[in-house]
Amino acid sequence: MGCFCRNKLPLPVAPSEQDQDDGPAPEHPVLDAVDGWLAARWLPAPAWRPEPDWQEHEWPDPPMTPAASAVLLGLVTAQDACRAVLRVNPAEPVEVGRLARIVRTLNRRTRQLQALDEDCRPWEALARLNGQVDVVRRAAAARVFEAPPQEEPLAPWRTLVARVKALAPLVAVVQAQKLDLTDPRAVDVLAATVRRLRQVALPELDDPPLLFRLIARNDAVARLRASLGADPRPHPFARVRAAVERRAEEAAALLPASVRIEAGALTGMPERQPNPGLLVNAATILAARALTPAVLDRMRWQVPDYQDLPLLTVGATVAALVQAMASLGENPVRQQPCGTGCDAAAAGV
Repeated sequence: MGCFCRNKLPLPVAPSEQDQDDGPAPEHPVLDAVDGWLAARWLPAPAWRPEPDWQEHEWPDPPMTPAASAVLLGLVTAQDACRAVLRVNPAEPVEVGRLARIVRTLNRRTRQLQALDEDCRPWEALARLNGQVDVVRRAAAARVFEAPPQEEPLAPWRTLVARVKALAPLVAVVQAQKLDLTDPRAVDVLAATVRRLRQVALPELDDPPLLFRLIARNDAVARLRASLGADPRPHPFARVRAAVERRAEEAAALLPASVRIEAGALTGMPERQPNPGLLVNAATILAARALTPAVLDRMRWQVPDYQDLPLLTVGATVAALVQAMASLGENPVRQQPCGTGCDAAAAGV
């Protein structure tokens, strides 16, 4: 079946006066700069310990552009999201009708969803600052801000890192599909799946901006809840904001005393080179080596643009909305009739 049920939507809650927060977006310039410094160096990460024989491998070129690889990965990621959240596999033609029904019934809930709409920017800003706090705390625990020990020079490995990074989307596609590339039929199986995902046809969404705002707000609140260990929504926003700002000051105290912003630039950080250990490691290298020239030659596909694929523009958006709502409450998609006068059935969708 598949139905975005009107009886599973949360009730709108009118904000009280104490929930109003008209101040500037919460931010901490030093933590923001340190977070950017860490991201530019792929830190914190496991120690970078490359194996000498990685350099000896002849790494092939990807069979498609980076944009096409990203779209291909987006398709299989959307398939996984639909299966996990909506319990629909869009690669199975018989199940695409269920996905279309979910989209149509979602469109019928536009007015109810509008009642749940609110300015998501305060929650996004708060979640961003709290995320920076968590990153800095992890980096401090990993002793990233101390003088580094002797590091493996990255310069001789930059070509390898670039080669593996270019193949990483295809590695992720193969792993998502659980394919064994030693099986000569594996590429044909993947091609057939991708072909079906490309052919998925879905109704257009009535109000995509509304859905994006709801996704952003729920995702921000869910990230705060996961980090803080409690749902922040029952509390006045100003109280949650104050708690996060206290955490920010505590995280800033973990930084070396020399760290500050001078003339708009971050100063006082230790000399640290980028650490590709999260991307280029034994497991990734093993998976990337399975992408032999013979395999890649069979993957020289023409991949449509993102906006031309309804599974990405519609299906992935619906799955993201349902996931965001389910992370804070009940999954709004029913798999069986609710038995309470379903308006979707009456409307013939």
